[in-house]
Amino acid sequence: MEERPGYNLAVIKVLVNIADKQYTAELDEEEILHEGRSVGYGLIIKDNKTDQDLGCIIATISVLTLAHWRKIYGSDTAALHKVIKNVLVAVLPKVFFPLNIHDVHNMYPKCLLLEIGGDQNGFSLNDNIYHIKPEDSPEKIVRRIVYDGQMDDLKIRRGLLQLLYDHWKISRNTKVLKQEIIDRMFVPEEDLLRNLELLTKQHKVDLLTQNEAIISACISSGGVEYVENNFEELSRQTVMGDQIMGDKITASTSGDNSPVIIQSSDTSITYNLLDNIRKEIESEYKEEDKEELLQEVKEIKELLPDTENNSTVLAKLGGLLSKVSKYGKIALLILKLIKTFHGS
Repeated sequence: MEERPGYNLAVIKVLVNIADKQYTAELDEEEILHEGRSVGYGLIIKDNKTDQDLGCIIATISVLTLAHWRKIYGSDTAALHKVIKNVLVAVLPKVFFPLNIHDVHNMYPKCLLLEIGGDQNGFSLNDNIYHIKPEDSPEKIVRRIVYDGQMDDLKIRRGLLQLLYDHWKISRNTKVLKQEIIDRMFVPEEDLLRNLELLTKQHKVDLLTQNEAIISACISSGGVEYVENNFEELSRQTVMGDQIMGDKITASTSGDNSPVIIQSSDTSITYNLLDNIRKEIESEYKEEDKEELLQEVKEIKELLPDTENNSTVLAKLGGLLSKVSKYGKIALLILKLIKTFHGS
């Protein structure tokens, strides 16, 4: 299938985050078979400059989760496969694999795995699986991860700009079809079009129309500038469970259960940042678990003097970051603290 000028590419492409870099991954049209059975949906990770294959990701959905989703789509297998792909395209840019790209294999079962299912969130270092807690519908998964659990016009516009910006980074000379935007955003059409038209009036998005009907869209030069100047780096990072995503973390291993070894480069910076985090939580955080978070900060401070506790500290910071993600200033302070630790 050839690309139509001015439209989206036939191959589904998505940005994936591995260690401290972003790569383009191509989503395979068919499910991947291994020894005659389906093992999930495959994505080929590409080198951004040479287009060389660097490795692969296999995305799977648990049997129980699929059973729930089949109740929604019934016997329409094609619709179910389509929505699964759209879920993957929506959530993958929010997932961070804390591995070096050279550690990513291109053959199943040694490639990276993403599993929607199970009772945990986060990356398992022992088996290279990123786990996402399931929901009883695809929309709920996307709403939780992409829209932070709650959808409003501001988040829809932010999501639109992020989607179109990511597409621009992958393919600068093509637009995204309206129906594709609707499918990938998991937003009611009338809400999406209302916000798309507002972004157009703000000169952040360009539309291709026919008889006043929207055909496709792309981000404008003003929109690119707006995203790069106003979207905090943290907005691209979802930290789930007790794993740290978005920071380069190196595992130093001598066995299957060896811990991640982290060293802090400057203890005075570490303590100052932690104290600022405590102050911001005290003054700005409005949720019911405020005292629990302050206790977490206290425990982290008590663990800091002993470098043998560094992996525990990093895990606790990850859990803390996942809870305060909608409080930008607190989250950024935690992220800065995480970045004072680096692989030894």
